[in-house]
Amino acid sequence: MNATHNDVELITRLSNISLYIIRHGLLIMIILDLVGNVMTVFIFRQPKLRANPCSFYLISTAYANLLWILTSPFVRMLSTFGLDLSERINVLCKMRRSLAYALSSLSMISVALATVDRFLVSSTHVGYRQLSSLRSAYRLVAINTIICCLIFFVFTLNIDKSQLRSKIETLFDDATFFFTTFQSSFSFYIYATSGGQLFRQTLRAFLRSIISKFYRSTRNINMENIVELQRLRNHISS
Repeated sequence: MNATHNDVELITRLSNISLYIIRHGLLIMIILDLVGNVMTVFIFRQPKLRANPCSFYLISTAYANLLWILTSPFVRMLSTFGLDLSERINVLCKMRRSLAYALSSLSMISVALATVDRFLVSSTHVGYRQLSSLRSAYRLVAINTIICCLIFFVFTLNIDKSQLRSKIETLFDDATFFFTTFQSSFSFYIYATSGGQLFRQTLRAFLRSIISKFYRSTRNINMENIVELQRLRNHISS
């Protein structure tokens, strides 16, 4: 059936709306993601929290999310402007997809490990509590990183794929993008409003220190400007 002029116009409008939503929606998500994960790194690296294995898992999640932003949402936003090089370079496309899958999986696995760590720490069984340590956290994150990279390197190999496998990979890609975007963009803000008391105390202290440093630097700049202006006046009057 041939499309009428009205159908073509409607399709064009819907395409423009979709493009607008992708551009601005992804931009908002990227900003939330960047701010939330950078704050997560700064907060959990504070002296009160950084010795905790759970903090290391959450820092690993934040780093994975920050790298994931560059390999998935940011690239998708660039593609709406025709600036995505991976659309034209096959090797770059496969590397980007492999990294995006690996980072997304590593992010979610690290959150799961943080949950398990909290269970171990709060257990009444001494043997369970002893399983929680920074050394174990380092090993688990390193092992999971290697496994994820190997799995998704094979997942994106340049081999002939059936139509069913291509559809499954596309579905997996969309589901991964959705869950990782939600987790990486909102987890910090959810935890900041409903998280543990120590975390919120550290967050408030961190924000107060930033505001205090900004106020002192602004005041010093104003004082320097006043002194410089006074020198100019004295020089002119002399």
